Amino acid sequence: MTLFTVISCKQAIRGTSDPKSPQATTTPLGTATLPATSATAKPILQPDNPVVPPSKPATTWTKIACGESSYYGADFAGSPTASGEPFNPGALTAAHKTLPFNLQVRVVPQGKDPDSQPQVTVKINDRGPYVSGRIIDLSEKAFDVLFDTGSGTGHVCLYKSAR
Repeated sequence: MTLFTVISCKQAIRGTSDPKSPQATTTPLGTATLPATSATAKPILQPDNPVVPPSKPATTWTKIACGESSYYGADFAGSPTASGEPFNPGALTAAHKTLPFNLQVRVVPQGKDPDSQPQVTVKINDRGPYVSGRIIDLSEKAFDVLFDTGSGTGHVCLYKSAR
């Protein structure tokens, strides 16, 4: 059926729909080409020669730390963070004592692989937490991806991209 479609399309372009016409010619499947209509014409995809877009290289994650996390929410909305941004409890952000601002950190429940679900990637934009034993304060939205906010805290591991 595909061969018929390719031949029919080519014949229609050459001005005939009669396969016995002297103007009609056939080519093996996968080799038919259409005349380019402009410099930006795209190649025709053939069933035996698919074009696959390049994929992004896999990200490698390096473990930073594991420990207890907490969240801060609406009570701090609009307050300036240590980076100068106003705090938004609906953004995927976090506070850490030493990691650089704007660093993207993958946060996963402790015991899970960094590519498994649930997981969330946050931007460090504040300093904290200031409660002993905690390693990160997540925005309410980020915490809610991992845990029920009613729990208040959760054990997580932090990863940074190795590339």
